[in-house]
Amino acid sequence: MTVFGSIFLGLSAFVLIGSIFVGVFVRRAYTKRCDIDSKAGFTVSPFWIFLIGFFIAATLMFFPLYYFDYFADARGAVRGFNAFIISAHNTMRMLVLDGEFDIVKNVTSGDGVNAALGEVYQIYAALLFIIAPVLSAGFVLQFFKSASAFFKYCAHLPADVYVLSELNEKSLALAHDIMQNGDGKRMIVFTDVFERNEEREYELITRAKRLGAICLKRDVTAIGFKQHRGDVLRKIYLIGEDEDENVRQAITVIEKCRNSPRYNTKKTEIYVFARSAESEILLNSVDNGELKVRRINENRNLVVHTLCNHSVYAHAQAALSAAAQRASKPKRGGKVEIPLNIAVVGCGGYGTELVKALCVMGQMPDYSLTVHIFDKGDARKALYAAAPELVETSGVRADGEPYYDLKFYDDTDVESQAFLQKLDKLDGITTAFVTLGDDELNIDTAIRMRRQFGRANIARGANVPPIFAVVYSTAKSRTVGARGLLNERNADYGITLIGDMRTRFSLENIERKNLERLGERYHTQYAFAAYSTAYERVLAEIAELERKRDAGRISAAEAERSISACNAELSAASATLEAERARYNKFEYFRRSSIIRAVFYEYRWALGYVPRNERARDDSAEEKARAADAARYNAMLTDYEHRRWSANARADGYVYAEVRDDLAKTHDKLVPTSKLTDGDRAKDAVVKIEHDFKIICDCQYSQSNQIQ
Repeated sequence: MTVFGSIFLGLSAFVLIGSIFVGVFVRRAYTKRCDIDSKAGFTVSPFWIFLIGFFIAATLMFFPLYYFDYFADARGAVRGFNAFIISAHNTMRMLVLDGEFDIVKNVTSGDGVNAALGEVYQIYAALLFIIAPVLSAGFVLQFFKSASAFFKYCAHLPADVYVLSELNEKSLALAHDIMQNGDGKRMIVFTDVFERNEEREYELITRAKRLGAICLKRDVTAIGFKQHRGDVLRKIYLIGEDEDENVRQAITVIEKCRNSPRYNTKKTEIYVFARSAESEILLNSVDNGELKVRRINENRNLVVHTLCNHSVYAHAQAALSAAAQRASKPKRGGKVEIPLNIAVVGCGGYGTELVKALCVMGQMPDYSLTVHIFDKGDARKALYAAAPELVETSGVRADGEPYYDLKFYDDTDVESQAFLQKLDKLDGITTAFVTLGDDELNIDTAIRMRRQFGRANIARGANVPPIFAVVYSTAKSRTVGARGLLNERNADYGITLIGDMRTRFSLENIERKNLERLGERYHTQYAFAAYSTAYERVLAEIAELERKRDAGRISAAEAERSISACNAELSAASATLEAERARYNKFEYFRRSSIIRAVFYEYRWALGYVPRNERARDDSAEEKARAADAARYNAMLTDYEHRRWSANARADGYVYAEVRDDLAKTHDKLVPTSKLTDGDRAKDAVVKIEHDFKIICDCQYSQSNQIQ
């Protein structure tokens, strides 16, 4: 017993201590997955590691006692097997406060056992007997905690379900907005939530529970999205910090929902937070079924939100003083170009998307766009990789082609004097954006820019341009938004903070229902016009056929054949319209281009560039002259619409080639307006679509304030 017991006592202590070290080692990597693609795995935490280690250690501790006492007369494998089974059994009894310490005391105090070993054995066993009930209580609490959350999820009253794949600052901001602005009854569920000792994790879970959210340990791919109701709205937000994981989860969730009649409906919406080009291609390739699937590019969404709420046109008009008007280069016909002179400091993810969007938005009659791009790296190279022809055609003026002048200031340290000197050389900046990726640096740079603009512009007699700084912190944005960014004399710096977490992760900015609805109408306007024309004509033809049949001019069979042909034509037009709607809802490219078009058109209407009626109301010379003038004006709008489309295609990475190839991103229509066919010009005809909601901020525009 002495040698045998010493060996097993040592093994037991080694396992117990080893489980502690292993638990500490995996403390941060607390989730392990067996199948990384489906993420169907098991979870292991330090508590469970120590509990398993304790069970093995206690069994090893009991084994020599039973081996030499209870089963001393047995032989061979039977003796070892029985001793092991009873040791495990007694370990279980110990965990439920029913263990027997007498066996330890009797055996270790008996003859043939070293006294020192017996004392150590008893002390070690007593320690295990003390730890056992603590572990049991922890196991019970863990079990009922998980069971309680899952029961609450399953037994919740009928409500719309919002499932967020991870608990972090972004998902909490979204959950808070859901509770404030969501419709009807709402149930918020966070998945993949594990309580740990870090202060940050504790605060996140506490804030989630204050919202009344349910926190599940299960992964988002492993839960049922509300088991007992098939008609509730389900919204699943894959919003983890790891974008690659978000995409993998999306593929699994889409497949799971698509294969279930309960979930494969338009009431199931999946939002995937990812910005990579790979993620767009992968989601394009997945069969969505009836599901609504959207990829969320935070930078692009924030750019659209910025353009909808802050007009670069209004700032350009405010900066156009009488002296600047006289100095401006006149266009054909004596009109004056209004300069859109915009500075973008920082050309990272948001800055790059902003520059591309500005090139599209700047294609407005009577405006001339120049973008000054400051970056610590090579911004030209980065932008060229995303949109080569946008860079190559910069500064090139040609009739019927978009115009934008991109000026790059690479290797610029915004904290250096050289940066301020470069700013001082820029005359007539109308708007500035600071997008350096760090809240403190953005605010500090915006303040330094404001001081430099103030010094330079006062001497020139020009307006100080507004500055927009991207600040992630909601607390900072809310504080500044209430009163403005002020100095010691209570003067406003004129700096607007944009892009805070509350804005980025709001339902309005993520789901963009109004924008998507209007974008769909613009995307389908040609198919809808064809359907409407066919509908009116077919109804008239059917009515005429029925009159002829009733009058006996044609037979009933002949009328039926003709009516069937008319209905077939109408069905074909309807199918074409539905196919366009399906393409819009399936592919992000169409939504992206149509939404930026909708925003551009809203500013076009606000600036007064509205299509005019080309039809002469009578034969008078005055009316014919008005109609001709309207036709020329509409042709000008068509020209600028083609410019806008060309800029948008280039911003999306397309280049000119004689053959269109969407895989290679080449397009044969990236040519001046004069080289388009009549059919292509018809597609560029500007059509105003009426709607009863606003997608841009209120701007006081009228024809009277246009530069004629």
